[in-house]
Amino acid sequence: MKSNFFKARVESLYYLFNPNNKTAKVTYKNEKKWENAEYVIGDLTIPSTILFGGIFYDVTEIGDNAFYGCDQLRYVTVPDSVIEIGRNAFDDCRKLEIVFLPDTLSIIGEQAFFGCSSLHSINIPRGLSAIE
Repeated sequence: MKSNFFKARVESLYYLFNPNNKTAKVTYKNEKKWENAEYVIGDLTIPSTILFGGIFYDVTEIGDNAFYGCDQLRYVTVPDSVIEIGRNAFDDCRKLEIVFLPDTLSIIGEQAFFGCSSLHSINIPRGLSAIE
């Protein structure tokens, strides 16, 4: 069965869209996982929904390596729609200081915040079931 998933950039972020269930995952551009580093700088509030092609998609996941190497990223707010943060999602974000996570978050993937040497504030959501 052919996959209907497609990838596109909306504003400063790349998403992998699933038209079957109208969800989107924050991802990176192509094969080079550090490509978002040039687009993501300073403070970032990830949207809970994305309008693309006249359709609204719920942002439910921050994918593996999505923000890998975004060393100019300082603050991140993750919306209530996100239930999973993938492996190495914020790996090597050396200037990342504060992360606000929603209570709806269920899973934080392996080494999601590895190399975040400036990180000094992160809340642990009540609904969290796994930190790999």
